[in-house]
Amino acid sequence: MIKLKQILLETPHEIVVDGETIIDYWENTTSYSFGIYNGKLIISPKGATHWEMRKEYTPRHAYRYPGRIWTTKKVISFWEYPTDREIFNKTMNGLKRKLKIVPEKFQIELLHKDNYVLLSYDSISSMEVRNPRYWSSLISGKDYMERYTK
Repeated sequence: MIKLKQILLETPHEIVVDGETIIDYWENTTSYSFGIYNGKLIISPKGATHWEMRKEYTPRHAYRYPGRIWTTKKVISFWEYPTDREIFNKTMNGLKRKLKIVPEKFQIELLHKDNYVLLSYDSISSMEVRNPRYWSSLISGKDYMERYTK
C-alpha cells in the first residue's frame, strides 16, 4: 500500500507520494468538485471548488458525498464516502456519463488515522491532517466497493 501525505483544507490542496507531489490543486486545472444534492449528482465547472458551486446550487455543506475528481491523474477523493453500494455506483456512473470518463481506470483516495480508514472527515481540520498519524492510500474503485460498501 502506498502511503501518502495529504494536506486537507476545503479541498485536498496536494497529495504527496514519497516526497513527490502527484496532485497539486492549484496547478491542476483538470479537477472537478462534485456532490449529491436532492438526489442529483452536481459537478462543478473544471477547476472550481465546492465553495464556488454553492453560488449556483446550495451551501457547500448541504452536499452528500462531496469529493473531487482529477481527470488527468485518475484519482477520486471523497470527504464523505458512500458506504451504500447503490449510491457509490450511481455516483461513479454519473461521473462517467457527465465527464466521459472510465471509472474503472480511477483510484479512490482513502484517508487513514493510525490503522483506521476514516469514511468521513468533514470535521477534521487541516492542522489535524498535517499530523503524521494521518496518511492516505489509493485503491481501485472495485476494491473500495468490495471493502467499504454493502
